[in-house]
Amino acid sequence: MPRAGAVLPRRHLPMRPAWLCRVCAAQWPCPPARLDLPTEFHGHRVALAFYLAAALRDAMDDMYRLGGRPDRAAMHARFLGWLSRPAPPDRAPLTARSDEARARVDIPDIRGGAGRRSCSILERGASAGERDHCFPDRA
Repeated sequence: MPRAGAVLPRRHLPMRPAWLCRVCAAQWPCPPARLDLPTEFHGHRVALAFYLAAALRDAMDDMYRLGGRPDRAAMHARFLGWLSRPAPPDRAPLTARSDEARARVDIPDIRGGAGRRSCSILERGASAGERDHCFPDRA
């Protein structure tokens, strides 16, 4: 609970229908709002994206109502484009793996073996004779 007489920071909220920040008069979401919103929605990235998508729709509706024609790409960049996409937690970033490691696939060994073997997708660009060891059914 704040003490008596303490000044609380003002939240950077949109002022409709202009969609300017009530505090700094920049286009909302302004830079301070872009810092505050992920903190406010901590752990709920999808909810933040839905909130901003709804705000985008409302802003576009307000612009049409005022007789303007919003630039859809600019509006998307303004409301949603600044959200970052985190790497999936169970996968390493693609830059950490080599092209060869990403291009390898497991295929069943159809020559009567019980196991599986690995062939490179990159070998598909090789001649038919060079691919026979990976795709014996195409020989």
